[in-house]
This record gives sequence, C-alpha cells and structure tokens, in this order.
Amino acid sequence: KHDPALEAEVCKWISTVSGSARPADVTMQEWLKSGVVLCQLANKLKPGAVKKVNTGKLAFMQMENVSSFIAACRELGVGEADVFSTVDLYEAKNMNQVTRCIYSLGGVVQLSCPTFSGPHLGIAPRSVAKSDPKRPSVMATQMGGFAGVMERQKPTERAD
Repeated sequence: KHDPALEAEVCKWISTVSGSARPADVTMQEWLKSGVVLCQLANKLKPGAVKKVNTGKLAFMQMENVSSFIAACRELGVGEADVFSTVDLYEAKNMNQVTRCIYSLGGVVQLSCPTFSGPHLGIAPRSVAKSDPKRPSVMATQMGGFAGVMERQKPTERAD
C-alpha cells in the first residue's frame, strides 16, 4: 500500500544527501527514472560506488544507471527482499518497493558506511547482509541435493 509520508521522507533524504532537489511538479518516479539522482546518492554514501553515470536520454542508458544503483544497494548491504528491479522504477511497476529499498538503504549505510556522516534515514539494522561466496558455486538440485558436494570416494587399498 502506498505511503505518501514515507515517500516524502525518502525523497527529502535523497534530495539532502545527493544535492539534487526534486522539482515540485514532478513525481518521485519521474525524478528518479533516469537513475542519475540515484547514482549521485550512491556515490555520496560511498564514493566510487557507481563508477559510470550515464547522462544520456536513451532508455537503455537510464536503465543501466538504475541497475548500477541496485548493484550499489546490494554491495552496501540492502537485503534481497528490499531490493527493487529496474522495471519497478523505470516503468513505475512497483514504486512502493522502490521507496522501501531506499528507506532500507538509509538504514544499512549507518553500519556499512561509517565514514558517511550525513543525515540518516530509517533504523540501522543489527547486521548488514553480506554476500555468500559459496551460494553461487554450489548448486542444489531437486533429485541430487548439492551436486558435487557429496560425491562418493572409493576406498583405496592399504599397503599394510
């Protein structure tokens, strides 16, 4: 359900941190759609979080910016349940998820970016989500459990 108060709080935080004011006659989706403001936000939170910011008007360039911001959110510790997809913002499919993700980002940066001293948003979580390096390397299958993990070894002959 849409929460106008939360959206206003998130927009105010983005504007304050990024230095990019939201025009009064523009919706949150229209303001953030190009991804430029979001990339500026990520780079203010953690310098270099988004290496390349596209300023072009082409759709794929704008979507690339949004995707770069999403990757920065994951890197900074926003949990997968809180991350939005590019179309949620670009096509305004799920603006509530976009708002929730940015609100969550405001909380996790309090732990993951100790050098950021700007205004805070939300509540700092007790821990920040970390990537699990084993997860992509071990594939679970329906029939075989963890493929390659539990392989049988043939007994070797002992030379007693």
